[in-house]
Amino acid sequence: PFLRKEEHETKIRATQVIFQPALFYNQKIKSDLKSMREYDVSIYKRQLISEIKTAYLNYLKLEQAKRLYVSTMELLKENLRVSAKLVENGKATKEIIYRAQTELSKIEQELEDAQANSTQAQYYFNHLRNRPLQDTIRIEENLSLLDPGNEDADAYIQSSLANREELKQLKETIEVARHAKGAAGSAFLPGILVVGDYGYQGEEYNLNPDYDYWMVSGILQWNLFNGFQDHSKRQQAKMDEEKANLVLQETEKLLTMQVQKSYDNLQVAAKARITSEERLKAARESFKIINKKYNEGLVSQIEFIDAHNSLISAEIGQIIHKYDYYICAAELERVAALWIFE
Repeated sequence: PFLRKEEHETKIRATQVIFQPALFYNQKIKSDLKSMREYDVSIYKRQLISEIKTAYLNYLKLEQAKRLYVSTMELLKENLRVSAKLVENGKATKEIIYRAQTELSKIEQELEDAQANSTQAQYYFNHLRNRPLQDTIRIEENLSLLDPGNEDADAYIQSSLANREELKQLKETIEVARHAKGAAGSAFLPGILVVGDYGYQGEEYNLNPDYDYWMVSGILQWNLFNGFQDHSKRQQAKMDEEKANLVLQETEKLLTMQVQKSYDNLQVAAKARITSEERLKAARESFKIINKKYNEGLVSQIEFIDAHNSLISAEIGQIIHKYDYYICAAELERVAALWIFE
């Protein structure tokens, strides 16, 4: 009978899509979104590398300053001893002792500050590496590997525009919008499917060859009208694509300015480093002469201390400008995307 009072149907159905554009576009969108998440990881890696290098360079800067202050203290202690001998022998008055003590106390305070800052720099560097905060940090004096090379600004800009993950993300965003627009447009196209059924049916639940059946169907689906919803989705996707293109162009300009600024900062840092080295060389020669005259009693203690302060200032300046140069190089390396992640 065609119409039964009681019946059952148990079947297995296999469906194969032959033509369904929406599935193609949805797969593309998922692939684009996956790539965008991967770029997030690369952005984090690039930022972390830059922060680790900067933290390490700051630690080296403070360690070198500490060594300078320690050696300076030895010189000032010797100056205090000589001053005390001069007063004891009646060749000078007590103010030279007070002046020597003042200079020694000042350097001791500078050393304590440098020690505290060095400890904080050590903790921060180890924190970035996910190590115990008090882990010993190996000192590497040869920093030639951090030199960025002699490329001009345009080369660094082109590297940034080609390799920065932020731009690749925006390009993927544009692709997502394009595929969304394609998916919305594909709603106007038919979908073709092949469906295969195999099962059992009847008034009683009998699983034997007399009650089984199989059927293969070709199905054509065509959405002729959906209340203009698909048209609205297509317009929205089109606007999203236009917006993403504008953001991409703006980001390219911002990154270009960022690289140019970092490049200019590096050039300024390089010149400051050379100037500081020349100043240090002159200060050392000047102090050598003053120190010799002071030991011979030809200049006053005030002249000796002024010359020594100038030397310390020049040495600190040379340390600061040296490591600031490499910090600028690390920043340029980041913004120009000189590291390529596989």
